[in-house]
Amino acid sequence: MQPQQPDDRRCLSIRISLILILLSHAIAPADPDDCPPGCNVCALKEKANTPVPGLTWGADLRLRSEHLDNGKLDEEEERSADVWRQRVRTRVWTKAQPMDNVTLACRLTAEPWYFSEPDSLDEQFTRDEALIDQLFVNWQNQGTRPLQITAGRQDIRLGDGWLVRRGTPRDSSRTNFFDALRTTLILDNHHSDLDLIYLRNHANSSWLARPFNDADLDLSEQDATGVIVYGRYRRVPNTELDAYFIYKHDDRVAVEGNDADIYTLGLRTAGPLSSGWSCRAELAPQFGHKNGTDLCALGFTGLLSYALNDACQSELRVGYEYRSGDHDPNGAFDILWGRYGSNVANLFGGAAALEGQVSHLSNFHRLRVGWTGDLTDNLRLACDYGPMFRDENPWADTTGFSDDGTVRGHLVTGSASYQISRHASTDVLGEVFFPGDYYEAPYDDTATYLRWQMMLVW
Repeated sequence: MQPQQPDDRRCLSIRISLILILLSHAIAPADPDDCPPGCNVCALKEKANTPVPGLTWGADLRLRSEHLDNGKLDEEEERSADVWRQRVRTRVWTKAQPMDNVTLACRLTAEPWYFSEPDSLDEQFTRDEALIDQLFVNWQNQGTRPLQITAGRQDIRLGDGWLVRRGTPRDSSRTNFFDALRTTLILDNHHSDLDLIYLRNHANSSWLARPFNDADLDLSEQDATGVIVYGRYRRVPNTELDAYFIYKHDDRVAVEGNDADIYTLGLRTAGPLSSGWSCRAELAPQFGHKNGTDLCALGFTGLLSYALNDACQSELRVGYEYRSGDHDPNGAFDILWGRYGSNVANLFGGAAALEGQVSHLSNFHRLRVGWTGDLTDNLRLACDYGPMFRDENPWADTTGFSDDGTVRGHLVTGSASYQISRHASTDVLGEVFFPGDYYEAPYDDTATYLRWQMMLVW
């Protein structure tokens, strides 16, 4: 039997994707808001959750096919070669409520990868392990001073997730968890609340419980300890006002890991301005030290949007993001647990590794203009364009970086998402990055990223 060629495997993955789309339509009729009476999935879910009072369970399946070309901006470099991979993430979870104010939760996740390209890999099927990515107890006090405590392995996202989003940055998007103790105080008659969080994340995925079929995957480049105080004020109608303090201590584990003590203060606001206009903005000064370098940095992200209220419910937006640089790369703004966030493109993972850790990109000004519209109740389109500029030039006289270039490049993104039903959705995302004069040969080749995804939710 002749071995499959890359083009044959690519065609096979496309065929499988189309078959799964058709199957998802059969599983649940198209209705983006709710399932119609008689939905088989809803009936089966209700039946499965009935036998044991106080015990529920669920599951989801995410299918992804990704193609990345010139991820390290060098088409001649083997590490920058075409990558075509399929990712299948499965999660199964259960929740038990032994008392009205106590909830126990556990979730098991697995995401094996299969590489159709490149053929030079020693193993094309990787990451075939399963691990616990949620294991926590939640207790709520509904007295005169409402209080909520969540202890254990849990997902945490604060604000828009700019700085606190993913506690396992080296794990791509298989897991996002934090091993943490989170206390939430409800204040001012439910108009304000205060989060007090202590976390301790280990790079070793076996720290809490050894994964099934352990593949010895590190979840980060360093062990991290953190303290977060995050307050929200909601007295102003339809307006979010947040303030926070974050302390992060890093202990290097991998060669590219950090030894650091970082202190970050922040203010965030979001809400409407006037008819059709809305905005959000976040400002975060930062200080401390990182790998022996004094850190005094600043980060800002903001977005101004205008709703056209037309037939497509179109929205126009303009945004700006700044992450300060320094003559020493260790002095640049640290994105903390915000790597792989929504503000910076997926294809910057490899490009960021040219200057530090994967997907830990700083030292830039980024402008952004974009449009979003709903062609139907189910179908949403979005596109964005943004030039990027460097703040400092710490890599002058280094191969691949110019001595006086200021333009990092131009980023173009586009996406289409289709909500099949409450139980199924699919989307396509494309990104192209054209390097500017900040780079020079060999890091001056156009990078592209294409992703198809389907999500099935029990």
